[in-house]
This record gives sequence, structure tokens and C-alpha cells, in this order.
Amino acid sequence: MELYSTDKLWVLPDNFSSPPPSHRDVNKTMDATKWMVASFSMMFYVVLFLLGALSAWFQTCIRICSSQVMLLVFLVGALMDFMSIFTISHNLQVKISFRLAGVLLIGIVFMMFGAVLFFSKQGEDGNRLPTLQEHQPSMGFVVAGITIPLIMVECFLLASTWASQKSLDLPRKTFRNLLVSDKLVFLLQKIIQAIIYCSVLRYKSFRPRFIENAKFYLKVLAFFNFIEWIDSQVNEDIDVEPTGAEDVYKHWLDVFVIFYKALIIDYRLLCSLLFLEHALEEANGREVDFDDDVRRTTATRRLSIEEQKHRAYGWMIGFISFSSPLLCALSYVKALQMPAWVHVFSIAVNLTIIVFGASFLKRHGFAFEERDDRPTGLSGVKITVCCLGAVGFICWLSKGSIVAYWAVTVTNGTDTHDPSYFPWVAPKLLVRGLTTAFLIFLFMKLDTVTMPRENGHVLSYHFQVSALTLMILATFLDAVKFI
Repeated sequence: MELYSTDKLWVLPDNFSSPPPSHRDVNKTMDATKWMVASFSMMFYVVLFLLGALSAWFQTCIRICSSQVMLLVFLVGALMDFMSIFTISHNLQVKISFRLAGVLLIGIVFMMFGAVLFFSKQGEDGNRLPTLQEHQPSMGFVVAGITIPLIMVECFLLASTWASQKSLDLPRKTFRNLLVSDKLVFLLQKIIQAIIYCSVLRYKSFRPRFIENAKFYLKVLAFFNFIEWIDSQVNEDIDVEPTGAEDVYKHWLDVFVIFYKALIIDYRLLCSLLFLEHALEEANGREVDFDDDVRRTTATRRLSIEEQKHRAYGWMIGFISFSSPLLCALSYVKALQMPAWVHVFSIAVNLTIIVFGASFLKRHGFAFEERDDRPTGLSGVKITVCCLGAVGFICWLSKGSIVAYWAVTVTNGTDTHDPSYFPWVAPKLLVRGLTTAFLIFLFMKLDTVTMPRENGHVLSYHFQVSALTLMILATFLDAVKFI
């Protein structure tokens, strides 16, 4: 992951003069970046765990888990995990530390928690739903047929890792202990997953009052196995080489490696697709078609005087927000010597977008609600915009975190032209990432067909839509400098 493509920091514009970073600064930044990226990935697993666990008691969490917003959440999480996989693949200490935390939280604790709480046998609690075995009668044998030989191969790798510790010094032995823990925990996770699926889940069905919870539970497990499948594609050699298997098994190593690569890739992909298929089997999506009569009701009508006034007020607020990108751009003109705190105007505009948007959602009752008179399916345009927005969110979050790290580590004025530059730009980028995530959510919840028809008579609707349109455009112009 290259952070320095020229002799300047990528976050600075070309006309912002500063001395080139030293190799020590580059290495420190790279190390900090690896920890931050891995932390983002782990935080996503924590969010999934909390949502799944709290959904058993709080209706709000159930609505979130079953809403279309989770599609975006899983997309953002996948991007975070992809960054983590490709960034820390050669830093085994960071990689193993966060892998252990993730597999313990999701692969073991959450798996056992959901299996006990969200599923029940037929006849219990009035449960008349079909079991998972009825949907896939023979998949238990397939999962067991792949899991058993994979566990045997991993036992050999674990034994070679343990045996290679005897000839190591203390620092390397400490790392080897971490590696043994990684192999042992992942071996335990595969055993638990096979037992739960083959002997528990397949003979039970969704508990009637936890149907949405069970679907989310299966989606999380499918996502976890999918990420592990990607990791096995990228790091299959790295998972074998540090184990010391070459010294122990010598010529037999190639046999173990071939079996391990084939089994681990097939195993993770199979489990991912299997859990996802079970999650979607009971889904009953609603599709609402709007005929021409409904669409004709959304035709433009003549605005009243008060509505025109509120729309004009919104345009005024929006045009005022254009001063933010202008001031931020002028701050890079060295001759003007403008202070770095002018970036606070950009922060203010982004926070205003969130406040206006949240007020709009609350007033018109769109947040976490599914209504029968509004289409719930995602169009191709929405999916495309959400995908691009998710990439932007990851970009701003990463840049903001790195700049925040620089803001903390800058100790004197020689590191940059203005020591206060990083402390002001870091929150600006982080708030911009937060605004990007909120705008994606706002875009998913609003519907252009029903919104004008339902809210055309509301004065605040005309004010907020006009102001938000121009403020979002101003934010885009402000972001051009950092792309």
C-alpha cells in the first residue's frame, strides 16, 4: 500500500510546500496504517456481533438487521476486510492478532450464541417451519466430508508448528506461540462450525419470534466465511510457510500443502454459500409496482407563495455553503497566509448536511421503516451509487485516520509548513467520511416517486431539499482537492 507516490505527502496539494518525509516517518506511517486498517476490520465484526446479540432484546436492532441498510453495511465491511487482508498479509504479528480476535468473536462466540437462541426444534414454541435439512438433505455429508480431512491436515500443521519451537530463541518462540494459538483457534472454530451445522442447525428451524434474527445470524456467518475464503486465496502460502512443516515433514510437505490449499478454499466458499442460501430461503421480499396513475400524481404542480419563499431560503443557505470550498482552496495559496482553521467551515457544512438530512428523515418518517406503499427493492442506480459511496467512505476514513496520526506525531514546525494544518484537516476528512456514509443511507431511504407526492405541501421539505442539494455540491467541490 503506497502512501507516497511523489516527494510530497499525498494528502497535500502540489503547491503546498513541505520537506520530503524521511524513511523513518514513512515506516512509522506504514506501521500505523496497518494497525488502523486491521482495527477498522475488527470494529466491523464488533458491530455485527452487537447488532446480532442486541437484536434478541431490542426491536430497533431487529429493524436495522432486516433493513436494506445492512446491504451497505456488509459492502463497507467487505471493503474494510479486503484492505486489511491485502495490507497486513506480510505482517504476521498484526495479521494473527486480529484474526484471533475476529474468529473468537464471530466464528465461535457468535456462532454458538445464535445457534442456541435463534433456532428451535419443530413443535417447540409453536414452531411449524421446515428444518434446514429439508431444504438441503445431503449437504451435511458434504460439509463433514470436507471438514474432517481438513482438520486432519491442520492437526499435522499444528504439530509441526509446536515441534519447531524447541530450536528457537525467546523472541521467535514468542511469535511461534502466537502462531500456535492461531492454528489452534482456527482448528477449534472449524470443529465447532461443523458440529453446530451438522448436528444442530440442520435439525432445527428458525424460532418463530426470531426469524429475522436467524436470517441475520446466517448472513453474518456467510460473510465471515466469505472473508476467510478471500484470505485463503491471498495468504495460502503465508499460512503454511511459518509453521516449520518443511523441516518436519520434508518431502511430504508438498502433499500436505496441496491438500490444505484445495480443502481450505473449497471449505470456506462452501460454508459461505451454504449459510447465505439458508438465510435467503425464507425471505419473502415485497415488490410494489406503481402504475401510471400513481406516477401521474407526482407531476409537478404550481408552488404557493410560501413554498417559493422556503425554497428561496434553502437556495440562500446552499449558496452560502459555497464559501467553504473557496476558503479552503485559498488556504493553499501561500502568499495569502491564511490560517489552517478555515477548514472548520468545511466541517460545519458537513455537519449541517447531517443535521438537515436527519431532520428530514425524522419529520417524514422514513428511518428504519418499511411501508407497503413504497417500493423496497434496490434499483441498479441505487446499487451503483451505494457501491461508489462505500468506496468513498473507506477512502475518507483511511485518509482521516492517517492524517490524525500525523497530527499526533508532528512535534515541531519542520515537519510541515503549518503545524496546525494536520489537526484541522484530520477532523475535516473524518467528518466528511461520516457525511458520506449518512448520504448513502439517506439516498437508500428516499424514493423519488412517492416523496414529492407525500411531502409537496410541507414547507420544510422545499427548504431542506434546496439547501441540501447545494451543500452536497459544495462538499463535492471541496473534496476535489483531495481526490
